[in-house]
Amino acid sequence: MGKKKKAVVEDEGPVVNGILVNVIEERYHASYVGFYSIPKIGEGPFLVFYTENPDRSLGHDNYFAIWRNPLVDKDIRILSAASIREARWAAIEVEPGNFLVSRSVHDYVVHGPYMLDGGPYYTRCNADHYPTHTMTVVDGKEVFSSRSEEVA
Repeated sequence: MGKKKKAVVEDEGPVVNGILVNVIEERYHASYVGFYSIPKIGEGPFLVFYTENPDRSLGHDNYFAIWRNPLVDKDIRILSAASIREARWAAIEVEPGNFLVSRSVHDYVVHGPYMLDGGPYYTRCNADHYPTHTMTVVDGKEVFSSRSEEVA
C-alpha cells in the first residue's frame, strides 16, 4: 500500500485558490510571487513561484506556476511560467508607493476612484485615472516603472 499523505489544514499558512502556499515554497525551495494571468499560458489565474536554482538539466526555469481546475477539485497542474518575464501589467499609483494592478484578466480591481481591468491582455480604466506605471516581474519581485520614464 502507498503511504498516505497528511491532510493540509488552512491554519498552517496562507491559502490561495485552495493551494497552501508555504507547502509549495518548502517543497520546491521557491518564493511565492503572486496570482496572475500569464501570456502564452492562459488566463488562469495561476499561482506563480520563483526559485533561484532550478534544475536546468530537467529543463526547469526559475518561474513555475500552479493551476487548479475550478471544476475538478483534484486537478492541480504545475507548469513553466517563463513567459511571465515578457508580461506587462498596467498600474495606477494610488498613494506614494501603493499601486493598483489588474493581475488577471477580468478581475476588475477598484481602489477609491481608481479602477483597472484586463491583466496583461488589455487595459480598461476609468476616463479620469489612466495608468501611471507598468508592472513587470523581475527576479521574483514586482517592479513598477513610471510610464513617463518608458516614453523618455
